[in-house]
Amino acid sequence: MQYLAGYATTPDAAEPDIVDGVTDVSGVDRVYAIWKQDGYFFADGEDQSWTKGSADGLTVTVKRSGDDTMTFPCFTGVKVDGESVTDFTRREGSLILTLAPEFLEKLSVGAHTLELDFTANASVTTRFTVAEQAAPAEPDAEPETPEEPADPDAPNTGDASGLFDLLAVSALAIAVIAFSTLRPATRRKRG
Repeated sequence: MQYLAGYATTPDAAEPDIVDGVTDVSGVDRVYAIWKQDGYFFADGEDQSWTKGSADGLTVTVKRSGDDTMTFPCFTGVKVDGESVTDFTRREGSLILTLAPEFLEKLSVGAHTLELDFTANASVTTRFTVAEQAAPAEPDAEPETPEEPADPDAPNTGDASGLFDLLAVSALAIAVIAFSTLRPATRRKRG
């Protein structure tokens, strides 16, 4: 299928250089029509991945290289892995097609082929992948027990550090007193 891309002043031009109503062609003896092959292409959504359990479907956008306003009306069907599919929605804006999540959920994990068909035996094909939903994180085998707050009125029987400090200071004081009382008695007189 071809479409008229425009006109040019040379017979082998790849792109039009005459714009109807804009380009002055008063000195031009001949103009040549430039025909291009019309085709469909993915404008968005090629080679996607969809995860099982997702609430959203898989969306692709297809455009037409010629008259893009004809993309939506020329659409004829969808195939996944070669089988016709009816679980989809479509809307204009070129062609925006969404495969239903309920349909995708039934597919096996791995790679699949998506084909969109149009009139005149035209079609576009892409691949997409269905991925397994990530497993939830494993809880710890033994949850930690939170420490209970201390009762301010309860005696502190398990803490010996305060008692040890008191005994150490007392022993040091006794040693200093005993040393100071013994020292003057052991002095010798010089003379």
